[in-house]
Formats: sequence, structure tokens, C-alpha cells
Amino acid sequence: MDKRTVTLGLILLGASRAALAHPLEDSEPEPESASEAEASEAGEAGEIREIIVEVPTDTASATTITPEQIDAAPIRTAEDTLRLAPGLVMVQHGAEGKGQQYFLRGFDAVHGLDFEIEVDGVPINEWSNIHAQGYLDLGMLIPEMISDVEVLPGPFGLDQGPFALAGTARFHLGVPVDARGLRAKLELGSTLRARTLLSYSPAQGDGSRFIAADVMTDQGFGESRDSRRAVVMARQPLWRGHHHELTALVIAHAAEFGLPGTTSLRDHEADRIGFWGAHDNGHGSARRAHAALDWLTVRARWHLQVRAWSGYRRLELLENFTGFLERPIEGDRRVQRHASVPFGLRVDHHAQVTPRLELRTGVGVRGDVFEQSEVRVDLDRRPFETTRELTAAQADVWALGGLRWRLADTLELGAGVRVDAFVIDARDLAPTDVDEFDPSASTSTTRGGGLRWAASPRAHLRWAALRKLDLFAAYGRGFRPPEARAFTSYDPERVGVPTDVVDEGPRVSASDSGELGLRWRPDPRVQIRVVGFATYVGRESIYDHVSRTSLQLSATRRLGGELGVESRPLSWLGLAGSVTWVDGRFVASRNPIPLAPTLVGSARAWLVHRIGARAGLTLVGWAPRPLPYGARGSGLARLDATAGWHLERVFVDLAIENVLGLRLREGEYYFASNFDHQRPASSLPTLHYVPGPAINARLSLTAKF
Repeated sequence: MDKRTVTLGLILLGASRAALAHPLEDSEPEPESASEAEASEAGEAGEIREIIVEVPTDTASATTITPEQIDAAPIRTAEDTLRLAPGLVMVQHGAEGKGQQYFLRGFDAVHGLDFEIEVDGVPINEWSNIHAQGYLDLGMLIPEMISDVEVLPGPFGLDQGPFALAGTARFHLGVPVDARGLRAKLELGSTLRARTLLSYSPAQGDGSRFIAADVMTDQGFGESRDSRRAVVMARQPLWRGHHHELTALVIAHAAEFGLPGTTSLRDHEADRIGFWGAHDNGHGSARRAHAALDWLTVRARWHLQVRAWSGYRRLELLENFTGFLERPIEGDRRVQRHASVPFGLRVDHHAQVTPRLELRTGVGVRGDVFEQSEVRVDLDRRPFETTRELTAAQADVWALGGLRWRLADTLELGAGVRVDAFVIDARDLAPTDVDEFDPSASTSTTRGGGLRWAASPRAHLRWAALRKLDLFAAYGRGFRPPEARAFTSYDPERVGVPTDVVDEGPRVSASDSGELGLRWRPDPRVQIRVVGFATYVGRESIYDHVSRTSLQLSATRRLGGELGVESRPLSWLGLAGSVTWVDGRFVASRNPIPLAPTLVGSARAWLVHRIGARAGLTLVGWAPRPLPYGARGSGLARLDATAGWHLERVFVDLAIENVLGLRLREGEYYFASNFDHQRPASSLPTLHYVPGPAINARLSLTAKF
């Protein structure tokens, strides 16, 4: 790391936080992790030394997933790092390649509907994606290129954007100290998995500059769960001056994967299908090209960051959730296709006006030009009906302004507002029903669009009540823009929770959330976090598997709490645990909000010793969740483990998923289906599930040159 890089980092830290330093920062330092201790020793030996400074959080619930914690978990994909976040539950509907389903704080965020994700400041949620509003696919990220992940439950940050009703995750890219240089990795698994990784990051650099290539193939743990993936990532500074830096990030991603859909519990119990079987062998493919430029200017009292990005995205999914329920002869298979060109530009400015006052402003625009279609196909994959065909252009233009004011030595206030304007122009090309008096009506197109806006105030208060105790309060409004299809004549079937379904046209959905919490350090090696939260959503949304769309529902409210403990009893040993409870209900009917778990718990232990030993245990579980029509799902407990030995240039690692070999029903749903066209169909809903992984193991060998 050269002198200018160190100077740049220290100036940036000072400009953003120097005036807001917490009195606790002068107290006893936190114990060093094993990786920090090794980096310190390396610095004393004249090698690269990386200094990590912990910045106080704005809310009690915010957490950061570190490289050390990521290494101790059986990570397959970038999404899997989020399983380490307290209270966050994820379900994989298919093989690696399809976006996962997220549950957080009583929200069924589906594939990203209420959960925002950024990668180095670039929003990744796919607005108006045909499969799910806000669709998230992190297959373009190589897990080893993730430096850390910041998870922010709730919409309390001034710069949190669309889809952050439940919260936001921010992925930061980079290469950890012990993985820099030229690295080659080979991974083999019990599911006939084979994966190779080749990466390079300058050994004497800070990890921000890298190039990496990843190729993977896996037959999966069950039927129709095979996957293949290829990813190339590169980040390179293009120009660096005394106060300025320009960096480019380029990513290319291609994936093919199986889609088993859900499994009917009734059919499994009747021995008509195995636990990890598939009623219909679906298939998916994904392509993505992503390019971003990042310009950073740092001065003594202000800094400016400009990010611009664009690319290409294509997704195709062939799935069948209901068998022969809707079409007893041809079957209910549908092919969804989505192709888009995303674009965006954001400018963020921080100014230290006085030693106690920081002002923050920002403007930006993001959007897409896309085309999408949904076609019914028969058992031979021949199309026989077009149900959706849409082209659209959409843009979100925003501005934000706020302040961070140190009212006293122990009291900090942050407040501001973000205003978004959404512009949508959509053309519905899907055929309409033929009118016997006007046959030409079947070929007409419908054009729609409009302007919608949202104002989102956010505020937080942080008080260092005692030397080792911080108290927090926060309020924020989250928002979700309408999807483009809402401006057309497309009218989905309303199946799932009929008493709570509403139709109010294309509107911005908003949530109002509040949080009270504390962070207590009774000992330098122990941190305790207690949080209470509440959320009101004026218009709820839920994904319906029959209509393949998100349905508009009436108002909901969520009340909950979270308890978290983290400890470093030894410099090389970490322990963490959390419990999250939430009660979510529709305001009018008092019915429970379906699908999201009400009680989630986790316990983790990780070991990183300087002699080279590595190990980790992760236990996650949740109580039975409410389902539509008053049904209830089952509980779950899953134990994963890792072990490894890291020498100076050779790493050997073992990862085991579902150590106890349990039959896990990770996802559970309640809807009607009929997978045997020879039997009469019933419209009565039954339980369907998505199985968790069978017990499996992966062994990897990494060599550094």
C-alpha cells in the first residue's frame, strides 16, 4: 500500500467521521482478530500492514459480515454470505443461478421486492423484472472477491433507495490480505461439483485492484438441481492523483441451471415423488454484462463521489408450479423471458461544515430499457398462448439532503429526506381476447405510463449514555415503485389471500418504520445488542405462484424485537448468536402475514488461529411460519460446518452442509396444484415445499504463487 493510498484513506475517514468520534473510541480497544494480529505482525516485519478502523453505526441493528466470518461458513454463492446476518432467512427455489427468496423482519421480500442490495454503491434490484418485482441475482459476484457485507435492517439510512422496506445489504468488493497475489483454487464436491478459481491482486496492494475468473459445474443434491456458471470480474484504477481517483469495474456472467419448482407434500407422502424430486424438470439461464466507473475526490473538509454504470441483462425461466391445474391437457408450463439495458448515475457529496456539523447531499438517476414476455408451452415446449408481452422504459430520478449534527460530546443526530420521481413508459403487446364483432382487437397494443413520486424522511439519534452503553432511536420511510405492467391492461388472477387483496392501480408503496435499541459492551470482548422495531405498510404485496405475479394487498403492521450477542473470548475464537421475533398482521382483518417466519434464531462459532487452523459451525433455525388460508408450516434447524488448514501458500478447506442429514423443508407454500393429469383436479390448496440441501461436502485446495 503506497503513501498516497494511506493518505487518501485517512483524509476520507477524517472528513466523514472525525468530528463525530464517539467517546467510547478512547476506551479499551477491541481484541484483535487472528487476521488482524497476523497483519500487524507482518507490518512489523516490513511487509504490508492493513489498519482496520471500526466506524460507529447509526442504528443498533446494523451489522457487518467480515471476511473472517465468511471464511468460516460453507459459502457457495455471494447470496450465501447473507445467511450470516441476524434474522435474515433465505430459500433457494432451484439450483445455483436463480435468485433466492428473502425473509427479514416479517417481510416476505420474495426475490428482492422489499430487500435492497448494492454492490460497490450500484443498486442491483431489477425493477419490473417479469419473474418478480425487484428481482435479485448475485451470480455475477465471485464469493472470494467480497471483502465484507454491511446489512442494514429497516429503511433508516438517508441513501437507502427503492425496495429497502425490510432493509439493505451493501456488498463491498476486494481481496483479503491472505489471498492477495496470484491464487489458484480447485473445489470438488460430493454432488459431482467441480469448480476452479483463478485470481490476481497485487500482494503489496490494498485488495481493491483485482482480476478473477470462476468456472463451476454441479449436478446438485436432487433432481433438476444441476448448475453451470462462468464469471469474470476485474477492477482497476484508471487514474490516480493526489486528491482524485478513477476506478473501473467490469463483470461478465453466464449461467445455466435446473428449476425443480416446489414439491407437493401430499404427493410425497403418497410416495408419488421423492423428497428431493421434481414434478417437472424446468430450466433457467442468465446472462449479464456490467460496467461501472467510480470517481472519488477527497479534500480536507469535503469529499465527492460520482458513480456511473450500465450493462446488459438477460433472464429466461421455464417453470411449472401447478402441474395440470389450469391447462389439464397442455400443462401449466410457462417460459418467462426478460432482457434489459440498465443504466445509472449517482453523485454523493459530504461536507464538514463545522467540527460538529456534517452536511450530505446527493442526486442520481437509475433506470432500464427492457422487453419481457411470458408464454405458455406444452410438454414438448411448444408455445400455445402468450400471456404477457411488454416493452418499457423507466427511470428513477432522486435527490437527497441531510445533516449529521453532534449536539453534545455524547449525542449525535442525523436527519434528512430523499425525494424520488419515477417515470414509466410501457407498451403492452400481449394479444387481447378476440371480440367476435371486432377480430382486429386481438392484435392491438396498449400504451401506458406516468409519473409517480415519493418523499422519504429519515432520522436517527445516537446517545452514549454510559461509557460502555450506546442508545439508539431511528425512523425511516421505505418505498417501492410501481412496476411497468401496472400501467397496462394486464390483470393477473387473484389467488392466495382473497380477503386482503386490493386493487388501487399503479401507486408507490411506502412503509413507515421505527426502531429503538442499545449496544452494550460489559467487557471489551463482549457486545450485546437489543432492538425493538415496528413497521406499517400502507399497501402490502405478496407473490402468488398461480398467477406468477405480485398481488396488491391491504395495509399491514409488524412489531418485533431482536437480541444479539457477539464475543471474542480469545483472539482466535469468535462466538455469535441472535434471536429475532416478529408479529406481522393485516390491519383490517387481523390475519397473520403469510410465509414469513415469526421466530428466527442462529448461533455461530468460528476459529482462525495463527498456526493455520480454521473452523466454523453455523446453526440456523426458525419456528413454524403462518401460511395462506390459516395453514401453518413446519419448523427447521440446520447445522453447517467448515474446517481447514492454511499454510503460507497452500490452503485446504472442507465445507459440510446439513451436517445432521435432516430432511429440511426450507420453503413452504400453500396453493392448489395437480401434477397428475389423469386424476381430477381440485382447487383446494395444499402444502408445497422447497427442500433444503441434503448432507453434502466440498473439499477445496488453494495455492498462492
